[in-house]
Amino acid sequence: MINDKIERLTFFDDYPPEKWLYISLQNVRSISMHLNDVLLDPIMQASSILCLTETSQSEKNWSGWNKFSNFDVYTHMRNETSKNVDNHRKSGGVAVLVKKELGSKNPYSLDTDLEMLSINVKWVNEPGCITCVYKDHSMPKPLFINKMKKVFESSLAKPSIIAGDFNLHDDTNKYNGLLNSYALENNFIHLVNESTTINGHILDQIYVNDENYLNSYKIINLPSYFSDHNLIVLCIKKEK
Repeated sequence: MINDKIERLTFFDDYPPEKWLYISLQNVRSISMHLNDVLLDPIMQASSILCLTETSQSEKNWSGWNKFSNFDVYTHMRNETSKNVDNHRKSGGVAVLVKKELGSKNPYSLDTDLEMLSINVKWVNEPGCITCVYKDHSMPKPLFINKMKKVFESSLAKPSIIAGDFNLHDDTNKYNGLLNSYALENNFIHLVNESTTINGHILDQIYVNDENYLNSYKIINLPSYFSDHNLIVLCIKKEK
């Protein structure tokens, strides 16, 4: 008999959808290869907002996105980034999927050199912004951090959530610490404090700039059966 608690199997018991809203972050290691994995994952499908990194998709009108019929789908592909990234590499790209009832609109990017996408969206009955970012391995870490500093400075809407795969691990954790300090200077707080990969590194992070949520959220860090990155779920308690 299995006596250990398996968080994936008890997720909806611990965080029932009638009481919680979910915002999920997943490095998919190619959406075309793992389309069915995403479509059949009950937590991702129950999410109000789903941020996908490393989509590795080059077709602007890829038919696979049509299968997400309950979501408005916004994408930023590797070849849409202007420079500072090797566009010949297949990996990269982000997508933000927002449940249609949230009324998302006006996708934009705060930096054309970054693989990122920002969406105006309303959750928990108030307007906000969700941003998804992927840092390519070839972009120098100091350059990326300087660009992200400007992103934090420009994200004035409350609540704003910035989620992504930032690829900033190093043995001393210098760059993650530096990014977190710049975030804090602009009232963004990092929420993920445990490893997000099978290698024990914190590569994926979620930032939020509204202190009202700090007493009503939980970060759930769940192993993924198809990616070396975990599924990170920001659970926000709904208003009574």
